[in-house]
Amino acid sequence: MKLFTQLALVTAIATSGSAFAMQTMNDSDLSATTGQDGITILIAPPKLTGAQQTSLGVTQTNGILIGAAVLHDKDGIVDATNTAGTSGGAIIIGDAKQANSANTAGTQLGIFGSTPISVAIDASGGGAAGTVSGSSPVLNVKLGLPADLLIRTGDISVDGSNRGAIAVGAAGATAANAAVGGTTGNAVKVLNSMDIALGGATMNIQLGHTPQGAFINAAGTITGGLSIANLSVHDATYDGVSLGGDLGVSRLTVTDTGSANLTLNAGITVTKDVGTLWGGAASAGGLVITTAGNASDIMLQNVTLGSANSTLGDLQLINVQSAGTHIAIQGH
Repeated sequence: MKLFTQLALVTAIATSGSAFAMQTMNDSDLSATTGQDGITILIAPPKLTGAQQTSLGVTQTNGILIGAAVLHDKDGIVDATNTAGTSGGAIIIGDAKQANSANTAGTQLGIFGSTPISVAIDASGGGAAGTVSGSSPVLNVKLGLPADLLIRTGDISVDGSNRGAIAVGAAGATAANAAVGGTTGNAVKVLNSMDIALGGATMNIQLGHTPQGAFINAAGTITGGLSIANLSVHDATYDGVSLGGDLGVSRLTVTDTGSANLTLNAGITVTKDVGTLWGGAASAGGLVITTAGNASDIMLQNVTLGSANSTLGDLQLINVQSAGTHIAIQGH
């Protein structure tokens, strides 16, 4: 009996294999079976120790820290009616002390998450599936973000620009020469560091032709909504006296109207003339963000003026319909 059972099993396996061997497979089926087409890249930031998690105040297991990013406005304020001065200035994002050792230390930038960032790269000729036709080739790059992604903006300060003092060459603009260049060492903080929770979203980038209608398409569902913690604008002086008051919001949350989550839907393009967006006169180029999707609810918790004990309460904006809004970012 055991012999008959073994023969039946062998016969079933052989018959199954023969049946599959007789089926034809096109390129799409073969790709799905073997995974031979396209490129997938997984990016895992460095592992954080328990001590680092505690000191940074994060629960994510991985993260990248950036000391500071400095944007130099080389010609300063060009408006002739403004008497504040026209010397070059610098916007410091992160720890101002790393732009010049004379500055007060601040919060660094950080990107944190517990799973890798995925990058899926594919190319198409723009024709129908399974054909070699098409005259609109496109390179498609899809980014998948960790579900617990946290972006820490770092403090934002303004300082005088002293970029000429940084030796740019073999050594580069490193922390070793920050003490003698980068900024003038008179940094004033204007915005405290914020934590932005933006997990579970995807960003699809198309180069060449853009059948999705935009250079970058941001999509996905953010569980719990878009959250920005510790939003605080700092006013360093009042009537020449250094008082250091803040306009603060402990947490700003954006969700779909009537929902606990936020549906992310926005297109990002780079254009040579942003004036065409609203039918205006010819303008310089820039990066344009166009919003789409559902109406939203916005909650600002614990709004304060001047100090933490001057509390206005919570501010709620309901059913905000902003789909179709264009946000253009330009240099001048």
